[in-house]
Order: sequence, then structure tokens, then C-alpha cells
Amino acid sequence: MKKIKRIGMIFGIIFCMLLASINVVNAASGSANLSASKTSVKAGETFTVTLSTKCEDGINAIDTTYSYDEENLELVSMNVANSKWANLGSGNAIQVICNSPTKVTSDSVCVLTFKVKSTAKEGTTVKVSTSSIDVDSDLSESSFTQGPKSVSITVASANNNNETQNSTNSNTSTNNTKTSTQNKTTTKNTSQTNTVKESKNETTQNNNIENTVVNNIENENQIEQEEQDVVDVDNEEMENTITTVQEVSSISNENSKPEGKINIVLIIVVLVIVIIIVFLAIKFFKSNKGTKKGRRSK
Repeated sequence: MKKIKRIGMIFGIIFCMLLASINVVNAASGSANLSASKTSVKAGETFTVTLSTKCEDGINAIDTTYSYDEENLELVSMNVANSKWANLGSGNAIQVICNSPTKVTSDSVCVLTFKVKSTAKEGTTVKVSTSSIDVDSDLSESSFTQGPKSVSITVASANNNNETQNSTNSNTSTNNTKTSTQNKTTTKNTSQTNTVKESKNETTQNNNIENTVVNNIENENQIEQEEQDVVDVDNEEMENTITTVQEVSSISNENSKPEGKINIVLIIVVLVIVIIIVFLAIKFFKSNKGTKKGRRSK
């Protein structure tokens, strides 16, 4: 009996040690997705397939493999989506680890680029798939597994693309014709507006010229009037001088005494001096008048 108890205790201890050595894996929550840049391509064209994932606890590593229709598709490249990730896998294996110093909860991880072979037939559906996707989170012993993912792409007809291109070119041509018509109409309206403006400017210039001519005529009339006034003044002064001479002569004739001869000589000298002064004054006045007329004409 004692031996049985001892054996039971030994098994109990061993069982407890086994339980203690077992690591408990916590299930993380998240998702993984596979998406294509195009749903329809023609022979010779390329497209990309992107593997992306989400995990609220942070993405630490992704492990999966991919496959594709090798008969109709050619693998061009397989690269990580950005500098946050590093791919440790080779061949068809995708083994990506996170290089980011900060927590990444959602991001594109890997990008596959394919080219449709020239032998691919119109209407063929090509497929790119992954196996189950294992995602490790930033938490210790925390991960989740996403089931296989796939995307399908249809090989389109080159004629359909040409028809689409021709339709696009036709629409572009129609738009260009409309634009050209609008430009012509705008140019015509602008030309008419400019013609009206030029006509108005010519009318304004003609009016300015007429005003200038009228002002010049008025200035000339004013100058002629001033000249006539000067002539009238000269004539008046000359008449006054003649009258004075006649009066002096009359007085000299009345004085017949010997001492009157001396007075007559003095009077004549004075008259001569007065005539000279008047002549010089008239000449000086005319000279100033000519100078003023020259300045006005300038």
C-alpha cells in the first residue's frame, strides 16, 4: 500500500512538472487580406497583388506561401510593401517580420507583381492564392491564423481596349472641337469690343485735336487784338505829338520878339527830344510784343 502511494505521488509530481513546462498560447484577434490592383488585364500588361493584415495587439511577423497560374502569368517581383518590413522567405514563401520601432496595427506587408503572358487567351481567369496566413502579434505567445486567400483576374480582349481608346479619342476630339468653337466666338467678341474701343479712342482724339485748333485760333485772335491795340495807342500818341508840335509852332509864331527866338529854339529841341523818346518807346514796346508772341507760339 505504501508503495502504491509513493508511485502515485511520483506520477503526480511528474504530471505537475509537465503542466508547468507547457507554454500557453493566447489567441490574438486580427485579419489578413489579399487584393489585386486590377480585375481585368490584357496580354502583356502587369498588375500587383498585395498582402495586408490587421492586429490590434501589433503585428510582429507574417508567415505564408503563395501560388499563381504559371501557365498564363509570369512573376515579375516579390517585395515588401515598405521599409517597416523585411522578408526572410525564399521561393514561394512569404516570411515577413516587422522592422518598425513603433507598434503597427494595420498595414500592407508584401506586394507581388505579375505580367500576363502573350499566350494568355481572351476570357481566361487567372488566380493568385496563398496558403493559411499565420500572424504573430507583439504580445508574447499571442497569434492568430487566417484561412487561405485568393484573387481572380480576367484576361481582357485587346480589341475592347482599342474600342475604349477610340471612344476616348472621339470624345476628346469632340471636346476639342467645342473648345475651338468657343475660342473662335470669344476671339470674335473680343475683336468687336476692341474695334468699338478703337473707334471711341479715335473720336476722343479728333475731339482733342478740334479743341486744340479752336484754342490756337482764339490765341491768334487775342494776339491780333493786342497788336491792334498797340497800333491804336501808337497812332494816338503820334496824333498827340503832332498836336503838341502844332501848338508850339503857333505859340512861336505869336512871339516875334528877339528874345522869343531863343525860346523857339529850346522848344524845337524839346520837341525833337520828345519825338525821339516816343519813337524809342514805340520800338521797345513792339520788340517786347514780338518776344511775347514767340513765347506763346512755342
